[in-house]
Amino acid sequence: MVVLGYFFPLLTGTGAISLQCNLWTSGYFSNVAKIVGGVWLRWWIQGATAMSNMGMLVAEMSSDSFQLLGMAERGMLPEFFAKRSLCGTLLGGILFSASSVILLSWLSFQEIVAAEDGGGF
Repeated sequence: MVVLGYFFPLLTGTGAISLQCNLWTSGYFSNVAKIVGGVWLRWWIQGATAMSNMGMLVAEMSSDSFQLLGMAERGMLPEFFAKRSLCGTLLGGILFSASSVILLSWLSFQEIVAAEDGGGF
């Protein structure tokens, strides 16, 4: 489903406009949507992209907070990460994960990749 979700719109976009490879940078697909279907399609693509990214962020933060919970229960991390709110939410893990994301948001993509590779900045 994911491959088809990318393949057909990409095939439509590259077939509908002249292919200029230097224009295909980050965010250009919404410009293609505007050319092919108008402003409404561009807004729909941008909205769908935003919702998809938010869903991936929430899923990642949830899994990270449960990993931190498991490590705290085994004594590898402070007990703060094992505490739950009245509703059962893992506040410590979510706050730690959210603050990590906020700190990473100030870096460029190249700096994040360099830090992950161990190459430093």
